[in-house]
Amino acid sequence: MDRISHEVIDGQFVNTKVSQVVQAIKEYEPEIEVQFIPVGARTEGQAAYRLVHHPKNREPYVMFTVRRDEDFDERILQKIIMNDQRHGQVTLSEIEAFEAAKMGVERQAYLDKLEEAHDIAYHVMKSPLNVYKVDKDTTIRDYGGLIT
Repeated sequence: MDRISHEVIDGQFVNTKVSQVVQAIKEYEPEIEVQFIPVGARTEGQAAYRLVHHPKNREPYVMFTVRRDEDFDERILQKIIMNDQRHGQVTLSEIEAFEAAKMGVERQAYLDKLEEAHDIAYHVMKSPLNVYKVDKDTTIRDYGGLIT
């Protein structure tokens, strides 16, 4: 069961899954900006997210909007991939585009876990304690240089 966690971006809580999709979009196409509209700043019926393309030597434009956090998942990157015509006609099928999008988001989730593990290792190594409790299920013990 996945835990729902949040990150703070520009002073607003954003679902971690959304953050991973945003990073996957940036990796796929750095010219696309995902703009989050905070709940208090939205007008009635306004979308939560706006995807803006900033092409070189052209005016930026809104590609599309996403109404709710629940709708901001791999399908957003899939839609971008499916409509990517930088190299001529679109040649990916819907399934191939979904798989590419899913892999991009999974890669971001993996990188997040790797960063978290690195952070934990850093703090354990810097800690003067012999017993370091990471969370309720993980405790690291140092037995004279042998960490278990």
